Amino acid sequence: MRIQEINTRKVTSDFVVDDKKNKMSTMKFEDAIESEISKVQDNILNEMLADIDNTAQKLKENLNIENLLSYKKKVKQFLQNAINGMFRRNKRESIDIRGRKKIYTIIDKINDKLEKLTMDFLNNNSKNIDLLNTIEEIRGLLVDIYS
Repeated sequence: MRIQEINTRKVTSDFVVDDKKNKMSTMKFEDAIESEISKVQDNILNEMLADIDNTAQKLKENLNIENLLSYKKKVKQFLQNAINGMFRRNKRESIDIRGRKKIYTIIDKINDKLEKLTMDFLNNNSKNIDLLNTIEEIRGLLVDIYS
């Protein structure tokens, strides 16, 4: 019985890559990581936005200081996460000054709306409809930041 010689040219594997048909992606490892981080951050922001919506619904149903403070806290947490994620994403890419200015303008608007909501609530000068409108305006601005 003779043992057949092993020639490296004859050895095959199950994994064959044809360079003409299957070109490797030009995506770098860092880009792949950034993409996955971005997806995770988007999921977190979606969950936070849903939580804000639930808290807003509670505030609409029962206008009290506890619900108002909870709503403000969740909006601020959303802003912090959204902004931190944007800065991380934009750290590698250069963005123009107008882009940043728009983000800061929206954040200022949200802060102003939260302040107005709090003052109206504390002063009882506003009708419930005004409070509900302010809540909806804040949500719209949050969606603007997110998208």
